[in-house]
Parts: sequence; C-alpha cells; structure tokens
Amino acid sequence: MLLTFSKREGSLLTIEKNLSELINSSSIDNQRTLLAKISEPIWNYIKSSKNNAPLFYVQCQMTRTFWIDDSKAFKNPFYGKQMSSCGKITDSI
Repeated sequence: MLLTFSKREGSLLTIEKNLSELINSSSIDNQRTLLAKISEPIWNYIKSSKNNAPLFYVQCQMTRTFWIDDSKAFKNPFYGKQMSSCGKITDSI
C-alpha cells in the first residue's frame, strides 16, 4: 500500500519527531538545536491555520535561528540571560 502525505502532514510529522526529542533531551544545547529545527515548520503550520492569538516570528541574529513568541517583549531562548532581549521580529499574525 502506498501512502502519500501532503506537505502539511509531512511538516506535522517532522514537528512531532523533533518536539518529542526536544522534550526528552536534558542538554540545553540540544534543546536549542531542536527548537531551531521546529520553529519554521510550526510557524508555517500556524500561518496556514485559523489563529486568533497574536504571535511573533522572531530571529536571533547571533545564531541566525528563529522562534515563535506570543509577546513583543520576547525573551531570546538561544542566549539565555546574557542576551535575553536580543532579537528581531520578522513576521507576525
């Protein structure tokens, strides 16, 4: 039997796999790597869904990675306390 997945379903599988690894990881460096991997597919999924809450797609210029935040007063998850306010909102919904 041949199974085909839409791009959206494939993205959900990627998100699920990386999110599971992120939750089970005890290494902050590995968690940050996995967060960077899932941010774009999650953002694309949210944008294609009906969403009522304001969300922001934020880039850490130092690591060139993205994350999703629900506040314009975001806290950078890639640099912790030393650069918590470093980032740039690149998109919003």
